[in-house]
Amino acid sequence: MSAVECSGYFALRSNAVSDAFEALSIYRQRNMVEQDFYQLKNWLDGDRLRVGAVSVQGKLLVNTIGTALRMMMLCRAKQKEDRKSKLVLPGGSLERLLAELTLVRAEKRKNANAWIRNSIPASRRRCFELLMLPEPPRTFML
Repeated sequence: MSAVECSGYFALRSNAVSDAFEALSIYRQRNMVEQDFYQLKNWLDGDRLRVGAVSVQGKLLVNTIGTALRMMMLCRAKQKEDRKSKLVLPGGSLERLLAELTLVRAEKRKNANAWIRNSIPASRRRCFELLMLPEPPRTFML
């Protein structure tokens, strides 16, 4: 009988946040944080973290920095998205955006100490704009 009375409701108790709506908002973000840690653990082969090797700590540091950078890039791209001007994440994912950016190449000139970048189509220029990055210069002098 008590299960029927509480159907669709749950109790949320916090000693850190006094506003109920703010506490509920934070609680709803919990699943996203847990998924991020789950992904990080799988990338690091988390079951091996108990070994205690220095290399594992270094790997953890590098992956933590990489994950933070990826999240910052994704947040920046989501903030800048605008469907009207066709400024959207390619394929709706950061992986596709990064794959587009890897196609920007530069070749070393044989007769000079410089690199020349290939031309960048409009779709890739929008990727730079999404991340609020300037387009790379046409030539790089060494």
